[in-house]
Amino acid sequence: MCSTGSFRATRTSATGWEHYPHGADIGVRGYGRCKEEAFVQAARSLIAVITDPAGVGTRERVEFRCEAPDEELLFAEEAPEAYKDVSAVVDAADAAGLARKVARLEPLVCIKG
Repeated sequence: MCSTGSFRATRTSATGWEHYPHGADIGVRGYGRCKEEAFVQAARSLIAVITDPAGVGTRERVEFRCEAPDEELLFAEEAPEAYKDVSAVVDAADAAGLARKVARLEPLVCIKG
């Protein structure tokens, strides 16, 4: 991990999340009493990069299984099942007058790492 720095904080509970400086973007960290709890907290930390988590709720429960060569990569690996169909989202935004479709783009290459 390329890091420009970090910090140490004292936890006031057994579960939670935090952001930390990261060379590429922003680091997200979740902690909990078990791996599953820590993963949920890390996801909340990721949501907090985009918006206030207090305003995010569950509309629909979607269950899926993630696999990766090691546990460190579980959070970084994409889970396509977690995404909504982008065509349906764009069509709904277009129909509601929130956006206007002008082009459909297709990726030529995907680079990870």
